Amino acid sequence: MASDWPLSPNPPTTNPSNSRRAYFDWLTGSSTAPHVQFDTRTVLPYYLELALTGAFLENHCAGYGTDSTPNHLLMLGGQSPTLKDHSDGQAPVWDMPSVLGLAGDLWHNSPYDEHPPANVTEGMDTIWQAVDAVVQGGAWAETVFMLTWDDWGGYDDHVKTPALEYTPDNVQLALGPRVPLLMFGGAVKPGIDSRWCSHVSIPKTAMQLLGLPALGVPRLDDDPGLADLVDQDPSRPPNPPPPAYGAAIDLPLAPSPPIAPHPTPPAPPGNPVGVGPIILRGGSTLPPPNDAPLPRQPNPPGP
Repeated sequence: MASDWPLSPNPPTTNPSNSRRAYFDWLTGSSTAPHVQFDTRTVLPYYLELALTGAFLENHCAGYGTDSTPNHLLMLGGQSPTLKDHSDGQAPVWDMPSVLGLAGDLWHNSPYDEHPPANVTEGMDTIWQAVDAVVQGGAWAETVFMLTWDDWGGYDDHVKTPALEYTPDNVQLALGPRVPLLMFGGAVKPGIDSRWCSHVSIPKTAMQLLGLPALGVPRLDDDPGLADLVDQDPSRPPNPPPPAYGAAIDLPLAPSPPIAPHPTPPAPPGNPVGVGPIILRGGSTLPPPNDAPLPRQPNPPGP
């Protein structure tokens, strides 16, 4: 945790690049991304409440080190044929297996997506209303929420993530940079969890909790998932729900002295591998994603 960084205004005044090239520049130290943080207690109190009462996965990572579209696809089906953003709606159509339905992903468009220069408090309020609708509808006890953000946004982090996959130019692709993941709901075990996980863990956890069969995408099927954070004991009383939308949030004071950060966990076992082909429904494949080429590095990234 870096608690002494300068505070960002809300809304942010800049929109840093979070492209594949920007991530490469951050990895290689040729460019320092904005070195700021939000005053969470002031502008994102509901998220802080969820982090304190639910499970906070502090080493959750974007699936790929690039921008939004590829990471959206990873959250739906564990793979992406592209490494570029297609926010203009001009992406090709790919017939890939995916995990869809009510246990799938929820994201919003501007101005509620918390994407700079949006006001992050407005985005938080949108999530708050959605969660409160579930609570008011009586489904809190059996609902598991997984709240994350699609990519790194182009901002700095003081922790480098382990290299698991790389592109043909020998640049780390996965794990991508760290982004928060909050798991909460009536049966979610609260606490700070330090394991390495990524956007691929989100559909895998949905598959585990719903008892769905393997999807046929090794990156997704082989992911350990996060279902162990959900208590399956039906006799256990559910966690108390978060405050109703618009209610006062009574946050505890920050501990004094501050709690020591958890040590960064070791990288998952094994050496990094080249990113594999894309598996389509029906069994045919597409070449590995390589539509955002970078200056070729002499060697693949080390473990």
